[in-house]
Amino acid sequence: TEIQLPTGERIRQSWQDGLLQHRIDEAGHVTRYTYDSRGYPSRVELEDAVTGEITVDRFVYDGAGRLQRHEDPLGRVTTYDYTDPITGRSLDQPTRVTDPAGRTAVWHYDGNNNVIYERDFAGVETHTTYTPRGEPATRTIVMPDPDGGDPVTYNYRYEYDAENRLVRAEHPGNQVWTYAYDTRGNMVRSALDGTNIEQTFDYDATGRLRREDDGAGGVFEYDYLADGQLSTLRNPLGNQRQFGYDARGELQRIDDQGIGAQVVEFQHDALGRVIAET
Repeated sequence: TEIQLPTGERIRQSWQDGLLQHRIDEAGHVTRYTYDSRGYPSRVELEDAVTGEITVDRFVYDGAGRLQRHEDPLGRVTTYDYTDPITGRSLDQPTRVTDPAGRTAVWHYDGNNNVIYERDFAGVETHTTYTPRGEPATRTIVMPDPDGGDPVTYNYRYEYDAENRLVRAEHPGNQVWTYAYDTRGNMVRSALDGTNIEQTFDYDATGRLRREDDGAGGVFEYDYLADGQLSTLRNPLGNQRQFGYDARGELQRIDDQGIGAQVVEFQHDALGRVIAET
């Protein structure tokens, strides 16, 4: 397949059995892909169009198809583990990642696979609790002091309505955000308590966003076709972007009438995939 960019440059790709085999980007750099017996990419080779230098990334997967090991072109290795240190369960998500410098990031999960504890490579810890419906209820972030002093802690708290929609968020520094919704569940207002900072949203009878106002003069407006697809977007500067579709409803044309006005057109194959962009 071939994709033509607005500049006239082209990206060429070749596929076999649904797997990308070969790609030449607009600068002429070549990427080649090798797969293991189960279809996972095991080797990605990049050839520089200017120097001819070839770099290789290698990947190893376990029996469940989870990435276990990545070796970059410089031979630096990152490893992945999926065993829960508390329950001993084997999970789909990584529980430990060790980078080439030997630093380790850690994740713990609850019985619903929600992350309840995270420690990143820099040692920043995040503790999260959840509501019975699985939404974050509290979040505590502990930042270590690089000079060895006491860590700094940031606390967040979240509240939801009966429909499980976020209605209040308490942030560090006594910042409280509140949110309101219409009867359809669309957010109509978000505001920072004690300030003039707010954002409002208006919708049409079918629930489509028609207007977004940041309260400081920044207004976005949206128009739609009869079938619900976006036809026009107007930004706070009054510039307009129009969208055109083919008979199958696939995006065919974007006409940007703002600064640096340009038109982008798309071509699709029988499966609806973009094969050309001009």
